[in-house]
Amino acid sequence: MKKIILIFLGLAININAQQLKIENDTIQKTEKRKFNYKPLIIPTALISYGVIGLKSKGIKQLNYKIKDGLKVNEHGKFKIDDYAQYVPFASVYALNLVGGGRK
Repeated sequence: MKKIILIFLGLAININAQQLKIENDTIQKTEKRKFNYKPLIIPTALISYGVIGLKSKGIKQLNYKIKDGLKVNEHGKFKIDDYAQYVPFASVYALNLVGGGRK
């Protein structure tokens, strides 16, 4: 009998706790924000192009033409690539000489 009374007492306290109203709310209402769709235009276009390109013969042919065009210079070697790998290494020492190193 005591368990039943405790259960009903607990339910009564729980129901009353939900009916309490708090008048002093610190959250201020702000103006409505408009959804900014501009950052979504380019990703949506690229995703759409990819999805359509899975089945479209025209887009597949365009992709193959671009790929073949890039393969033309595959045998030629760019000389800048040989030296570009040393740029980070050289920039550390150059900045230290000028005084722009770590502080």
